[in-house]
Amino acid sequence: MEGIKELKLYNTLSGEKETFGPLMGNKVRMYVCGPTVYDVCHMGHARSYTIFDVLVRYLKTLGYEVRLVVNFTDVEERITERAEEEGMDPLEFAEGRIEEFFHVMDALKIQRAESYPRVSGYVPQMIEVVEDLLKRGHAYHLGGKIFFDVERAGGYGDLLHVPPEEVVVVDNPGEGIEAQRRGPFDFEVWDGTVEKDPVWESPWGKGRIGWHIECYVMSRILGHPIDIKGGGLDLVFPHHESTKLIASSLGEELSRFYMHNAFMTFREKKMSKSKGIYVSISDALEQHDPDSIRFFILSEHYRKSQSYSDEELRKARSSLEQIESSLRVLAQNSNPDGRDDARLRELVEELEARYRGGMADDLDTPRVVRAVMDFSAGIEGLLVSGRAAEMANEKLCAIGSVLGFDWAEVHPKPKRAAAFP
Repeated sequence: MEGIKELKLYNTLSGEKETFGPLMGNKVRMYVCGPTVYDVCHMGHARSYTIFDVLVRYLKTLGYEVRLVVNFTDVEERITERAEEEGMDPLEFAEGRIEEFFHVMDALKIQRAESYPRVSGYVPQMIEVVEDLLKRGHAYHLGGKIFFDVERAGGYGDLLHVPPEEVVVVDNPGEGIEAQRRGPFDFEVWDGTVEKDPVWESPWGKGRIGWHIECYVMSRILGHPIDIKGGGLDLVFPHHESTKLIASSLGEELSRFYMHNAFMTFREKKMSKSKGIYVSISDALEQHDPDSIRFFILSEHYRKSQSYSDEELRKARSSLEQIESSLRVLAQNSNPDGRDDARLRELVEELEARYRGGMADDLDTPRVVRAVMDFSAGIEGLLVSGRAAEMANEKLCAIGSVLGFDWAEVHPKPKRAAAFP
């Protein structure tokens, strides 16, 4: 599958598709925001991590070395609350949710990242960053908390492409500390008012780090600037705008590309753990097999919203059965005269072209899925030699591998490698 290097990806920072290329030779450094582990993972998570999994797989076929980091937010008030309900230590509770994350992601064949940093493991480094922000005048004390001064740092809008006040409704902060902030979008980088564990010692007493500082620090594992910072569309603001602004206030560029997948909806609403509107991955896996879930996710472009539907998942299973039937036909076809070998060659070349064109155009997996389905339908009734069938089978399995399907396991593996000239 080694091929063209050109790949266009939609960059939220520019608002356009751009030709992708890593900053350090052939090494791609990617940071994808992980979950806040106070509850189970839902199908919105499945969509996001499937998309970035396919991106990693595809980049590797282009000859790139990919370093992927996915973080876990294991320190947060909702985690503490859920842990109290269960009579558990908050970090122990969080680790249980992390184990559940790996269980369902492994089931969906999401390849493991190189590293999975936890917030709890990087607090000292985060405190150092807050100290630096204070020294530079980019943060200020207020009522036991420390806030980041958004306006002083240059303001928001690089990823939104408009001033946030034009598109973001600011909740009325009432008369608390938040009402006294210098600016309506200033965010916490340290909370010294927290009383329940876990808390950490700092130069300002005990407390907890703010969310945006956390991802800024954990992404430094890869070295700034990184090539791709990814996550769901809901992370554009305020999270990714904030982490980007923290970096620039410290004289750094955080990332060259910002990629965001659109929402998975349920009953016409965005899936949300906090609002209780979701289908958990584990519940989906009780009704549908992992490959059907992946096929369903990849049948819609990652930048378009997708509605969870049992009916569409059943359609995905039917499509997979058609592909698997074609694979078996190819594996068993050994017609001695191979009268349709030329036609099969044409179909494979067309499949290859549509695959490369789709993947290189902002990871257009629906175009690839359609190409695979058309190929599967096109080979029905063909009489081909064993050699031609073997080559076609190998090409289909190679494309399946990039999409995350073990189609080579549908039938015995060919004894010899083959590739179209």
